[in-house]
Amino acid sequence: MKDIFLVYSDYCISSKRALSLLETIINEEKKIVVHRVPFSFDQPLVKKHHVKITPTFIIDDKIAFVGIPEKQALLEKIN
Repeated sequence: MKDIFLVYSDYCISSKRALSLLETIINEEKKIVVHRVPFSFDQPLVKKHHVKITPTFIIDDKIAFVGIPEKQALLEKIN
């Protein structure tokens, strides 16, 4: 299982598109777990990685993408 953390905001259109992309990937790749992390400067994961922009994808405890990646690029990073 691979854990993907998505730091998102309810008020960000790009975050909604990122969530939609992840839903598509979840249906195709059964070996991932997505953790949705609402953006807050007080959130430990946000502090740890100095996240300032949503959406931000964190994979393998590193920022993998800021913004919405292409589906294939995200799949490559997951695998």
